[in-house]
Amino acid sequence: MVAEARPARATSAAVRYDPPVDAPVTNPFRAPATKYGAGNRGIDYATTPGQPVYAAADGVVTFAGPVGHSKHVVVSHADGVRTTYAFVDTITTKRGARVRRGDQIATAGGSLHLSARIGDVYVDPRELFGARGVRTHLVDDDGARRARATDPAAERRALRALVAALSRTTTAVDVEQWEHDQQDCTPIHEAAAAPSAKAPGGESRRRIALLVGGLGSATGKAAILDVDTKALGYDDRDVVQFSYRGDARPYGAEDTKQDIGMSAERLAGTIRRLHDRHPDALIDVLAHSQGGLVTRTALARHELPGVATVVTLGTPHGGNRLATAGSGLARDLPETSIHQMAIDSALADELATAAPPPAHMSITAVAAATDAVVPAVDARWDAAGVRNVVIDLERGRSALDHGRLPGDPAATREIALAIDLRNPTCVTFPEWRRRQATAKGIARAQDAAAAAATAANGWLVERRPPPGRFEATRR
Repeated sequence: MVAEARPARATSAAVRYDPPVDAPVTNPFRAPATKYGAGNRGIDYATTPGQPVYAAADGVVTFAGPVGHSKHVVVSHADGVRTTYAFVDTITTKRGARVRRGDQIATAGGSLHLSARIGDVYVDPRELFGARGVRTHLVDDDGARRARATDPAAERRALRALVAALSRTTTAVDVEQWEHDQQDCTPIHEAAAAPSAKAPGGESRRRIALLVGGLGSATGKAAILDVDTKALGYDDRDVVQFSYRGDARPYGAEDTKQDIGMSAERLAGTIRRLHDRHPDALIDVLAHSQGGLVTRTALARHELPGVATVVTLGTPHGGNRLATAGSGLARDLPETSIHQMAIDSALADELATAAPPPAHMSITAVAAATDAVVPAVDARWDAAGVRNVVIDLERGRSALDHGRLPGDPAATREIALAIDLRNPTCVTFPEWRRRQATAKGIARAQDAAAAAATAANGWLVERRPPPGRFEATRR
């Protein structure tokens, strides 16, 4: 997609592009509205320090060196496209070198930024991947010439502009997301007073809390059972634990590893039965970890009568990095749900493109900033009408924060606000950004652990895998 309209002509060349690294995309391309506007002029990968970076296509290295305090490589291709590999650690090529698709040109210093330019226009690199045979692009008359014969000084100036734009973009994107999440937020002094212990949500109607456990849970043994339902105003008789075996039959940890679609169908059946028995009651679905994906799949595939509120806690809506590594290292694992929680699974694709949840439901995704199992950046549910909130656990930080999340008072407060049809608790931008930084640090550590596990199992090799071995991962 060309970022802006400009005089152009079509040029064709048989150029094949592949992703330069085998890593998830953490920040997709977003064309800026203006030359100096906010956006992301490329894509960012969750690479780890020292990870090999490969040329995305055949071409000539037109720049290889530092710009300010960071190092970059630029490769010009026969179709007039220039790919830039930004913020690398070491450079293993040099200016003027001819490289083939899959040749190593650098190692990552952290998150790799890949951009693609046609002339001075940035395009989405993912639209280049996987092309077969002749590829056609729109290129301005002078752009193709400049792409094939760029002097180092001009390229250095372009890279300085890119680095400056990325610096602005990082802050701009953070502010934009913070402002979105803080729309009509609830002041902390008001949030602390909610809800009424006798009438959750201020409703006079009976409310039923349906608790959905995660991977490895069992009847009577699940982190979701730690939700303070008494403080939320539920009568004990109105608290129901979902069974992965269906029909309220006791279930064990093995049952949670079944196909998530099957679990979603059983959850939908449980909801229909509750509604049939108590047609005037409101049903609030409170789900932890994998249970949130079961709930989200049920929302996407089934009618859920009577459901008023959905709250997910520590759910890997963006896919789970540990599950992704486990799925790749042990493809024959019988645990279907683990494969389905991988970032690039068919279920992840289905949910990412599913219709937004029903507008009449109150839906909130809660994450803990210090969750070491599902980083808060992966627990975000990006869909219209969904409220996202990242909290600090009030009971202190622990390696077990993923399991402690449902029972923490801060989570109870956010659940109460969701039931009460109010937005999450207000948080200042510096505090919001600190929580995001903590979560991103955990995500990077997971990526490094996954890379180490992959290497230990012989999956990483010194040369580039054959074309088609992997694809760019959609977040």
